[in-house]
Amino acid sequence: EVARQHMQKLIQHEAHQASHDQLSGLGNRNRLQQFFRQIGSTEAKYDFLLIDLDGFKSINDTHGHNAGDFVIKAAAARLKEVTESEDLLIRLGGDEFLVIAPTGDTTLKKMNEYGTRLIEIISRPYPANGKVLRIGASIGHARYPVHGKSPSQALSLADKALYVAKGAGKGVCVTFGVAPKIKAQRKSVLQKKTA
Repeated sequence: EVARQHMQKLIQHEAHQASHDQLSGLGNRNRLQQFFRQIGSTEAKYDFLLIDLDGFKSINDTHGHNAGDFVIKAAAARLKEVTESEDLLIRLGGDEFLVIAPTGDTTLKKMNEYGTRLIEIISRPYPANGKVLRIGASIGHARYPVHGKSPSQALSLADKALYVAKGAGKGVCVTFGVAPKIKAQRKSVLQKKTA
């Protein structure tokens, strides 16, 4: 009986390891594929929030990979704190995260506002070993099945929206098919004040 229980725990541990990112503890691409198979035949609606950390490369370049690993872990911990228990959190790799949230009766506008709030939370300073590490975030948002006929297509459209967010000055959440609010460049704002 003890051996059987030990074997069962070992199998569960290996299954968890196979579907979770070791650094962040979030789900990985295997877990995402499992989820896609689960919801493929249901009537459920989900919002896909694809998050890219802005300025992450400079953390690695300036402070080293240990600092980069610290930021990934800390950003993942912040996401866990502010998302709902039924949300699926995925680290796609590098500095890309994905939040998949059941839509419920949330409007696209409200979900976009939620994305903006996630950006604020992720962008707060990260104190580490006497230093303060700073990153930002940009988010692309799409809804399944409103925007994409399949979960993978919705993710692809969230990626397109993320590309638009990056082009709009970073630090914004862009919903697929909705024109972004372009962030005013600091320089042009200063020029207007002096004109």
